[in-house]
Amino acid sequence: MLSRIARAFSNDTSLYQEIKGNPQAKSESLLIVAISIFASILLAVLIGFVELILLGSAEGFATLTIVVTSITVLGNLAGYFVIVFLTWLINLLIAKGKGSFTDIRVAIAYAYCVPAILVPITGFVGLWIIVTTSTAVSETLGIGKIPALLITITSAVVTIAIYMIITGVGLVFILTR
Repeated sequence: MLSRIARAFSNDTSLYQEIKGNPQAKSESLLIVAISIFASILLAVLIGFVELILLGSAEGFATLTIVVTSITVLGNLAGYFVIVFLTWLINLLIAKGKGSFTDIRVAIAYAYCVPAILVPITGFVGLWIIVTTSTAVSETLGIGKIPALLITITSAVVTIAIYMIITGVGLVFILTR
């Protein structure tokens, strides 16, 4: 599993033919998404500790940690499922590649997990999600790089919009406390 995650992060295109239709990869991909979210939660708590030091308030720390953790979990889940669903839908309606919803879900789990954990540290890693995810889409569906990139960018824009809504709700919660 760790080897496959490292291969996805390094953008190894051969990974996606290896995992396509592989029953072990199907169950492994769910674990990868769960681990990714758990690691993001740990990162959110660490960010909360930094904010505790800056704010100097335990109450502020608790509130921010809960809100940031919630935003992280909801954002990562929404991001993953939106990208999977939109990739499947756009492929079904326009790209006409060869691959099932499950194949797409599995491939994107590998491509999305490590960069999604690192995004709070640096926004530049978000660009790497686009690279690895478009490779996963291209290789899994057997479509060209440009259509795969367009599908990924479209999915990313929708995901960012949803994430901004989730973040806005979190900020409203913090400001009204």
